[in-house]
Amino acid sequence: MKAEKIKKISFESYNPEKHDKEAIANLIFQSDPALNSLVYGRQPLETIKALLETPKSYFRSEYTRLDVIEDRVVGIIVAYPAAQIEEMDKLAGRGMMKTMGPVAFFGKIPLFMKMKKMMGGEIDGEGGYIHTICIDEEMRGNKLGAKFIEMLSDEYNKLHLYVNAENLAAVRFYRRNGFEPIYHGRMKYRGNEYEEILMEKINY
Repeated sequence: MKAEKIKKISFESYNPEKHDKEAIANLIFQSDPALNSLVYGRQPLETIKALLETPKSYFRSEYTRLDVIEDRVVGIIVAYPAAQIEEMDKLAGRGMMKTMGPVAFFGKIPLFMKMKKMMGGEIDGEGGYIHTICIDEEMRGNKLGAKFIEMLSDEYNKLHLYVNAENLAAVRFYRRNGFEPIYHGRMKYRGNEYEEILMEKINY
């Protein structure tokens, strides 16, 4: 996108009555397509859109911020206090059960247990946790993701996030923005292997 349009960017909290859920759902999915395909089922975009309409999810308005250019959502970051990770997981679980239905949800319990083991490591409860971050592919290279991280770095003394180990571009991006890997988890599910890296940024 041209530089003059970048100047018109705004950072907004997610508003279910205002923002394009289709675009937001796509950004959430693209943050980690491999894992999100497992988590959100056969129709992940529809499941994510449904979760965007309920407060029982990770995507609560107070924790979801957007990059918006001329009413087009081009970036998203979902972040909350690390001390609330367990609470948010339980809340999102209830929302997913309602959205997906009890049978489909409980069928995923073995997956969720494997994921919990894979996504281990030490997370400082005094810091912040980035659940989701993604910039529209056309807008990458304009430092929109870096600006999200700068905003959060002013709020928390530490930041943590997980990144797909195979997403080398994302790993490089986080390293450039001050994150370092502190844990590497793996799991095997239905014959496929998955790896997530826990990264930490200390803000002095």
